[in-house]
Amino acid sequence: MPHEHGHHGHTGAFDGLDDETAAFARHWDEVLDRVADSAGEPSTAIDLGTGTGVAAIGLARRLPASRVLAVDAQDTWFGILRKRAERAGVGDRVRTVVADIDDGIPLPAGSAGLVFASNCLHHVGDAGAVLRRTRDVATDDALLCVVEVARPMRVLADDDPAAPAERRAAEALGTRLREVMPLHSGPWARLVGENGWEVVDVHEFVTAADPTSDDAAERHALRHLGRLAAASADRLAAADAASLADAVERARRAVRAVSWHVDGSRIAVLARPARTADTR
Repeated sequence: MPHEHGHHGHTGAFDGLDDETAAFARHWDEVLDRVADSAGEPSTAIDLGTGTGVAAIGLARRLPASRVLAVDAQDTWFGILRKRAERAGVGDRVRTVVADIDDGIPLPAGSAGLVFASNCLHHVGDAGAVLRRTRDVATDDALLCVVEVARPMRVLADDDPAAPAERRAAEALGTRLREVMPLHSGPWARLVGENGWEVVDVHEFVTAADPTSDDAAERHALRHLGRLAAASADRLAAADAASLADAVERARRAVRAVSWHVDGSRIAVLARPARTADTR
């Protein structure tokens, strides 16, 4: 969920993206099923910040009458995405486009019956402006789905010796992220409702996985823990930094040497065009 999806202009965010997507496959199914149940039969859907294309391909499979435009600021995953779309039998209906959504959305006005944006809006320069642009390209009966972080990921169980250090590191990293991305874990339902859309549903999805029984989850949890330790090291007490480093080393030696509890959540905001919206 992740960042498993939108990676607007962040090359490093793609490292391990496949593992994260695989680890939280049930989460993606839950989100995409909910969207497909509400979307009707749009002729055109657009997936903003497509990343590995899990949503674009998943939507194409669930919406057999729809053409899906998979948009990202980078083409890092596009070759793999197209091969996966072919294997899924939807290659003729999924098209990849490189575009920076801060600069515009590559669709004519009033043409998209579904706009899907997962984990990309917190990266943009002006999320309100991008949301208004999504309204501009949407049909009058379109569905918008915005998926973003609700509860940040934790990977250690409370009984692991490094759990208190992980908690403090996560708080420190959250502060740092909000300094550079003010909308990280932002008030998405309110933002959507203030920028051309009427919110019709808000749902929180749990993202959980078991590193001891799933290889992708193991790789994702270890990578997450290592990144957390590195990204927060300069804001932690030496004892906390050492505790996290020890957890990383224990996990690298043997997955069961760490007490895992991989858990977080995402919020999915569904909305319809506001009839009286001023989208200028």
